[in-house]
Amino acid sequence: MQAEVLLLIANGSEDLESVTIIDVLRRANIPLLLTSIEDNVQVTCARGTRIEADICLDALDDAAQYPMLVLPGGVEGAERLAASVQVQQRVKYQVSTGRVLAAICAAPALVLGEKGFLSGKAATCYPRFAERLGVPWQNAAVVEDGALITAQGPGSALAFALTLVTRLRDHYEAERIASEMLVSWP
Repeated sequence: MQAEVLLLIANGSEDLESVTIIDVLRRANIPLLLTSIEDNVQVTCARGTRIEADICLDALDDAAQYPMLVLPGGVEGAERLAASVQVQQRVKYQVSTGRVLAAICAAPALVLGEKGFLSGKAATCYPRFAERLGVPWQNAAVVEDGALITAQGPGSALAFALTLVTRLRDHYEAERIASEMLVSWP
């Protein structure tokens, strides 16, 4: 089954954001390809959580297309994502084809904003990186603007992940998952 979501992780990605996105999308039975941008599938997150990815970005077919690309935050992880030419190519493709691009925490600023991918868009990020966003910072947990979805950080990870479910499935599926998790949604 073709993955609907390409989730890119790096050493230093934010633990809570990465795991929450994985968990919520899998609860919704959304095919997800967890992809390490590192030289191996083992990734150590910012707080020491170890995650084993499904594949390394280097091994991924360059022609593979995904309806949604997701970028977690974490300062070191976002810096590593921003420094990757392959990640930038994937981001550029998502933007140029109008496919969904979602980023949280430091990633909207470091991976997207500083590279000019947010021009003319409404977006948010971790408040400390607001000046690096490249567009006016929106003080909201999650901001949607067309095919772009951004969120502020670990505290908004669940709302972010449920927004991804809403975008890929529908509001009812997000409500079902939120109810299972004993979370008020929206």
